Amino acid sequence: MNISISLQREFVPEWNNNKESEDPIVVVYKAPTMNLRQQLIPNPKIVLKISPNGKAEGGETTIEVDNRKIIYGMLEEIKNLTLTVDGKEKEIRTANDLYSGPAFLGGLVDEIGAFFQKELSKNVDVKN
Repeated sequence: MNISISLQREFVPEWNNNKESEDPIVVVYKAPTMNLRQQLIPNPKIVLKISPNGKAEGGETTIEVDNRKIIYGMLEEIKNLTLTVDGKEKEIRTANDLYSGPAFLGGLVDEIGAFFQKELSKNVDVKN
């Protein structure tokens, strides 16, 4: 069997009415690989509380999602995003550019991070 896949994908964020733009921002990203999923999907941490007499008294599970790590791990390129800051144009093309930009980009960062999280957690249905 031959299965055709692409290792690079694109999506158009909705942030700031981007989808209605004549020249929308396009985010190019790595298709999740098994290795990338292993590196970027957080593992749950289980903390059990034990009483002084050795009996379990409950516990908690925590998962910490690091959008920055996910974006740096998956983002290949941002197309068509230029900011004019104090009269100077600044092109935003990389994760570094994105995170060194103004806080105004926070909504875009959140949307990209949430999208990448969904991509990483997708299950592929395989039927014979």
